[in-house]
Amino acid sequence: MSDNFEPSHASSDLGKWVEDLYYHIFCLTDDEATRNALEKGIAPGFTAKINHDTYTRQEFIDAIMRVRAVKQLSFQSTKDIQFWDAPDNSGAGCVAQYARFTDTYKETGIKVVSTPLLVADRY
Repeated sequence: MSDNFEPSHASSDLGKWVEDLYYHIFCLTDDEATRNALEKGIAPGFTAKINHDTYTRQEFIDAIMRVRAVKQLSFQSTKDIQFWDAPDNSGAGCVAQYARFTDTYKETGIKVVSTPLLVADRY
């Protein structure tokens, strides 16, 4: 895993939380440290939707660990496209982020650059 993560353009509280999540997914070299960080940092009621599939918190963590087993992940950047932070300082809000990262398959060395759009909300 790459440890050259540099926070980029997240300017919202939720955007910064998402960047921290990316750091734990992509940059920690120890799989057990990653699993522990995700289990501590993701709320029990967390759900993720990826390409029309819905994942519970545990399914998401397990999927991340399966990906880490076959790929070396390198995170380049995020940029908040739009965000809203709740005015009551509760931490609630939503953010749309553009991300860029590279997956390198460990067996073949083939690299795939991804530029997903992420939409996250917290309430």
